[in-house]
Amino acid sequence: MASFFESKDSEYGAAKGSQSFTCRIDNVRDITDVLMCLSLNTKKDLLCLFEATPESLMFVVTGRSKNTQARLSLPADLFDDYMCSTTNAVQLSLNLCTLLDCMQLFGASDTAAATLTYSSEDATFRLSLEDSGILTACELSGMYHEEEDEALQGGLFAAFRDSPEESAVVLRSEALREHVQELCDVSGAASVKVRLDSMAMWMATSGADESTCELNIPCGADIFVSYNVAEQTGTWTYPLSSLQLATKALGVAKETFMRINSDGLMCMQHQVEGKSGREVFVDFLLVPMESGLEAW
Repeated sequence: MASFFESKDSEYGAAKGSQSFTCRIDNVRDITDVLMCLSLNTKKDLLCLFEATPESLMFVVTGRSKNTQARLSLPADLFDDYMCSTTNAVQLSLNLCTLLDCMQLFGASDTAAATLTYSSEDATFRLSLEDSGILTACELSGMYHEEEDEALQGGLFAAFRDSPEESAVVLRSEALREHVQELCDVSGAASVKVRLDSMAMWMATSGADESTCELNIPCGADIFVSYNVAEQTGTWTYPLSSLQLATKALGVAKETFMRINSDGLMCMQHQVEGKSGREVFVDFLLVPMESGLEAW
């Protein structure tokens, strides 16, 4: 049994009253496969803000530069058993890398069941795994973070909703993954320009030695499930690393809902079908570096 992180003063838990939740899922990969999409490609400590309500569990990760935010919401009916003892949200912060390490103690097993519990009485998050009669348990001490309340109340996602949407398209995730890989293969590339109008989606990047990659995908292409874009929209520039993070879930997703608002904030929502056939959604919010209306 291991314990990670030191919790803030226990008065924090006492001030919010006694709170607890417990849930069980028969296939832990339904959680781990999507949680790994939030891991920001790092093995270092990564703060994950966690919220449990009677309706769902939510995980929120904000990039260090605060130009990306990822959110995973797991509805209560995804779990085989689910109980939240309070109408108030149970909130805490966890080390996501440590949580994932614990969830994968049995490797990529399709038969491992997981039970997650938390009680504010001792501010301890507990994870139990069972596979073929073998049981293991881990404890992670919750901690409070000053940005927790803001992130769980919406953060960048709330800012996205404050401006009207210019573009809204649904894409086949596997096809989008191939196109994004072409952009990421450009040596030395650090940013990517994105534009959607009534005719096509255009994405371009440039790197070292004047190497470039431009994608011009007509709105009628098979990659699109639906296409709803204004005739005149802006051209927005994003860090390529942010796009790589936002598209990390393409490997496990079926379809991807991509939206850009008038301020250039991009929201990517991936529909992921778990091993048990149940679906969950993981969202990424990207902040643009530059904007413009130049011709392309």
